[in-house]
Amino acid sequence: MKIISHFQDAAQTRHRGVEPYSLQEVRLTPDMNIEYTRGFYVHHNGDLIGIVATAEGPVFFHNQDKYLLQEGCYSFLLQKKNTENIFFFEWQGACALKISYTPVLINHGGRWVDDPVWDFFSWLTKAVRKKRFAGYYTVDEISSLLGNREKAELGQASAQMRA
Repeated sequence: MKIISHFQDAAQTRHRGVEPYSLQEVRLTPDMNIEYTRGFYVHHNGDLIGIVATAEGPVFFHNQDKYLLQEGCYSFLLQKKNTENIFFFEWQGACALKISYTPVLINHGGRWVDDPVWDFFSWLTKAVRKKRFAGYYTVDEISSLLGNREKAELGQASAQMRA
């Protein structure tokens, strides 16, 4: 069974994971034959939000909604305020997801800063800016998470971008 790790689970204490095709969380037991795949997820207000590597490239998901992250089609933004962070996911020019949450802060040299080790949204916003992000989250082991509807929409969006 392939599994995506929860962002905040330490390697030694993994007791839950998301199956990448169904995007359903499963409870892990020692007797399960588990193979971890590249990706992470979190719970936020009852929603599953995460990133997973596929053969097509990185896929961002929010519950059952899946988005193939191709250059020019998406952006992530994190607005930091004193007592609140606001995470935005834009897809094809429109806001597809907006999440407000209390930031996870650590004291770094006398300054309180976001902790990307515990804050998935801070980590993701920084990670997608790295050149190697798309390559790292492109693997052969997960063939496709996108159903026919998502692939058709992706094809239409690519055709529109080329026009």
